[in-house]
Amino acid sequence: VFAGEVPKHFDCVRDAEGHDVLKLSSIDTPCHTPDGGCRYYSYPSDLGYSSIATEWNLMCEESYKASMATSVFMLGQLGGAVIAGLISDLYGRKRALYLCLIVLTLSSISSSFSPSFTLFVATRFIAGF
Repeated sequence: VFAGEVPKHFDCVRDAEGHDVLKLSSIDTPCHTPDGGCRYYSYPSDLGYSSIATEWNLMCEESYKASMATSVFMLGQLGGAVIAGLISDLYGRKRALYLCLIVLTLSSISSSFSPSFTLFVATRFIAGF
């Protein structure tokens, strides 16, 4: 399962009360509707999974954010490789490994309970270290 998985089918709901529902497909139909687009989204109840795309409605104009979260994680790995190398040179590989495992565990748990996309991306960056 991918963190940024976008469902194949979702509904475009124009207002918070659920009025004016448009059936859209992320594959067949472009996200832009004739009169300006969606504000809210509704997903099938039998979807079977939840992802950051469905959790924070990263559809249409916001869909780039799901890929950005993965890119930020990879940037964290890039920086972490350099910093972990320096830490292991100074304090030994064993201590550096334990430190990295603790940081990875705490940041991964934090990212799974993130209430906002910004905090999710920040904790994923730290998890990359």
